Amino acid sequence: MGDDVACLAGPDVDALAEETGESVHLGRRDGTDVDFLAKRESRHALRMYSAVGRRLPAHATALGKAMLSQYDAAEVQRRLDWPLARLTPDTVTDPDELIRQLAEARLQGWALDDGENSVDIRCVAVALGTGHGGGDAISCSAPKSRMDDARVREIAGAVTEAAHALGTLLKRLGQH
Repeated sequence: MGDDVACLAGPDVDALAEETGESVHLGRRDGTDVDFLAKRESRHALRMYSAVGRRLPAHATALGKAMLSQYDAAEVQRRLDWPLARLTPDTVTDPDELIRQLAEARLQGWALDDGENSVDIRCVAVALGTGHGGGDAISCSAPKSRMDDARVREIAGAVTEAAHALGTLLKRLGQH
């Protein structure tokens, strides 16, 4: 991990993975995509595939949605490549639905990917910054069989706490 933010995030990423037992990612928005900067594996045998360096369309990931939710609708429309790519049958490609989901994410403080990037995987993410598109975000992913709606809310709380701690550290160190 040569990235300063990824290095500084290590303890928070580790702690979130330990607390939840699920896969944890740190990502950065790069244009219309999200780059995976750090990853901790789930302790379970059944888990999602991902890797540091992997790039995915921001609109189809919780990480990307968390970052995009920091923008207003007009800015989101400007920043994405339309029409949006469909990665799974559940990928949101309708502009109005995506804008609605981003507004919901903005209100609740976290974003959800519900099988939009990988079939049967749910992911919750929180942006580390506010007011500037949240260039980085942290997430937790698990198979739907282990992440029902109650678990989504529980995970959202844990991810929010980790994002707040990490965002505070990065701000204090001048990284965000």
